[in-house]
Amino acid sequence: MMLNHSPNRRRRRFAVPLMILAAAAAFAVWGTQRESERTADIHEFVHAVCQDIANQRDPAGRLGRLEPLLAKQMVDFLRVALNDLPLTLDGLVINVRSGDHPEFGNGIATHTVMIQIRDRDTLGLRIIHQDQGGDLGIVGIWWP
Repeated sequence: MMLNHSPNRRRRRFAVPLMILAAAAAFAVWGTQRESERTADIHEFVHAVCQDIANQRDPAGRLGRLEPLLAKQMVDFLRVALNDLPLTLDGLVINVRSGDHPEFGNGIATHTVMIQIRDRDTLGLRIIHQDQGGDLGIVGIWWP
């Protein structure tokens, strides 16, 4: 008995795995692009908070939905931690990473940020970034 392997059958046998691979590749590219956008959003957010602190402005409105007392405490803490920050922000480096901090986090933060001033780790931030126009705010702070 001879099996019939028609050309159409062979094409279908290869087409389905190729379509699955193409879809997976497209999803991976989309995910990488989306994470790059989130990282850029967070970098811009932290830079704006640092600029506010350096210029003696109140960044409380940028901190997300915090109770007024908590927002004031957060601003006071940021001012103490970033008191060496020059007006020009020279020497400021903002490093953003995906995920919460393994030691200080509880899994709620989507990203962590290490703020360096003049090559010295100065302050760590736990950030939450909600997709599609949601809140972006600080949910935790730690001293390195």
